[in-house]
Amino acid sequence: MSNNVFRLDANADCLTTITPCLWVEIMDVTGAGEPNQELLNIRTLAVDSKDHLYVVGRFSDNVWRINNPQVCSTSAMACDTHEIINASGDGDHEFDGPYDVVVDHMDNLYVAGTSSNNIFRIAASSTCSTQLVACVITEVADSTGSGSNNLFQPGNVCLLYT
Repeated sequence: MSNNVFRLDANADCLTTITPCLWVEIMDVTGAGEPNQELLNIRTLAVDSKDHLYVVGRFSDNVWRINNPQVCSTSAMACDTHEIINASGDGDHEFDGPYDVVVDHMDNLYVAGTSSNNIFRIAASSTCSTQLVACVITEVADSTGSGSNNLFQPGNVCLLYT
């Protein structure tokens, strides 16, 4: 509930009391510092093959990408943060109450909108955002589910590789 993300810069010898680990804040409640782009109630995190970090804001109805979070902080070198989906979803289907995010082997994201009863796929990209080049966002499941079984408040997403 602190609405921030920390990077643990740990060496092999760090402990809680003798040699404390270094905690660096890399994102806070302000998101990217733009109006209406907050980060509220962080729910889950995911990392892609390029080490971009994805952060789900459950109450801010968005997902953020932090590019190269190993070298940035909120107090020194600003992090390269991008809101990649918000409450407007894909433009036709709203995105409300995100709960989980996973990354597939091609760096596509799948995120569950628990309150909007849907799941979105966000195509792999290191440059897309809601402010610059739009991300390719597709609703891949909605409340109709399979047609005979409804999808209601999806909480988690899992990918199976065969």
